[in-house]
Amino acid sequence: MTATETRTRTNPLIVIKSTTERLAPEALVREIIKALQRQVTHDFKPAWGIDATVVYAKKGEEYPNAYRINIRATAGEEDKGYLGYHFSENGYPVASIFAAEDLKDDKTISDTLSHEVLEMLVDPACNLYAHRPAPPRATAPPAATSSRSATPCRP
Repeated sequence: MTATETRTRTNPLIVIKSTTERLAPEALVREIIKALQRQVTHDFKPAWGIDATVVYAKKGEEYPNAYRINIRATAGEEDKGYLGYHFSENGYPVASIFAAEDLKDDKTISDTLSHEVLEMLVDPACNLYAHRPAPPRATAPPAATSSRSATPCRP
């Protein structure tokens, strides 16, 4: 596969790169990518009908048609409180993972990487939402919430 190969919405190229060798060394990220690829192909694709190819970014290579995940050392001031997130830039999602915060939270970056990969696949443009109508005789108004396909349920 080449970096300029055209991919589809149901089989995108996801490129992951770490800019912090100290907190997220390339060798570790490559091992996580193997697990992510298995998760996407064997678990996610049968349920959602969406596959992907997940790779580590080659130095100097451009990936114009790829979904991108950047693993950064720490969150900037505007990103405080986040372990990671994604947004859509020019039609392709871009995610940031903040290694120091993620490692402090649960000693690994793998779960946040998995979370972002799956949410990028389901909602690459960050524009899906669920509408909840107000129940009969309810005091609460109808509500809309963003689609969170990879967020675990919590009590």
